[in-house]
Amino acid sequence: MISPLGSITTRTGRHPVMSDPAGFEVVPEDLRYALSRQCRYAGHCDVTVLQHLHICIQLAHLYGYDAAATAYCAAHDLHEAYVQDIVRPLKALLPDYQRIEALWEAHVHRAVGLEWPLDPLMAQQVKRVDQRAVICEKVLTGFSLDARWIEVHGGPMVAPEDRVVMPVNDDPETWATVWNAVVRDGGTP
Repeated sequence: MISPLGSITTRTGRHPVMSDPAGFEVVPEDLRYALSRQCRYAGHCDVTVLQHLHICIQLAHLYGYDAAATAYCAAHDLHEAYVQDIVRPLKALLPDYQRIEALWEAHVHRAVGLEWPLDPLMAQQVKRVDQRAVICEKVLTGFSLDARWIEVHGGPMVAPEDRVVMPVNDDPETWATVWNAVVRDGGTP
């Protein structure tokens, strides 16, 4: 089936209009399928968005975050199932993309039962986990980290991050961990 102009066709056959997510039904199977196939870092590191979210959950637990903060860590990139993971240097050059991404981020969070926008403390906790996940992902996939990476992403990898493990991509348990952290512990879709 051909997608209507300005939309894509999801795994389950839905057609979200990229410029206006209002009213679009967010389906867990679409999230799981897309996020387990999208590599981060423009494909230059063998980590998918789904694996990234699982690593974020591990870090949230290691940092002692409560269920709500863990839910936001688990959900912070779910919208990328629809608008992709774009590397930061390119994203900075695409103001229209940034506007559309913000719409999808809000829509997906609300669709899974999480309030949006985040309060400042919650946003800070998610950012901390997201930045540390970058270091974990690089180390777990064998990248050597130069001083710039370490400075930008919060310092060298030290305990408790050294206890983070790489989840199996597209494994039912990996998805269940992410989805349960979002809906059981934080949201109510």
